[in-house]
Parts: sequence; C-alpha cells; structure tokens
Amino acid sequence: MSYLTTTAFKSGGGIRPFDARLDPSGAWLYVVDAALDAVSGFAVDGGSLNELPGSPFALPSGATPFGVVAI
Repeated sequence: MSYLTTTAFKSGGGIRPFDARLDPSGAWLYVVDAALDAVSGFAVDGGSLNELPGSPFALPSGATPFGVVAI
C-alpha cells in the first residue's frame, strides 16, 4: 500500500474526522465528521475518492457519532 493523493472534504477543515470504513464491496467509504455530527461519503474509484452529492450527511439532532459500521 502506498500514498497516492489527498482528497479534501467539501465541508472544509476542522471537522475532526476520526473513523472511516469501506463497505464490503470496496466501492464506498464513509467517514465520521465529529465536529459536524455528520458522516461524509465517498465513491472509491481505484486510488481516487469522489465525495458523494449531498455529503456530509447530517445526523438526527442530538446525535453524537463515534463510529461507522458498513454492512
């Protein structure tokens, strides 16, 4: 495994991403944005990530995400 490139989050800096998971197919990556109480989603294309339309996805009011499960 080697570093290929950086992909910026649409929501900018200071979001405190702390958990990331690939779905079982390897096509989608989800990342918890702790500062926004949201989850960002990315399409995985080889070594590239493209943030999904509508991402970051807000969570219900009062939610405090601490992890992602991809099934």
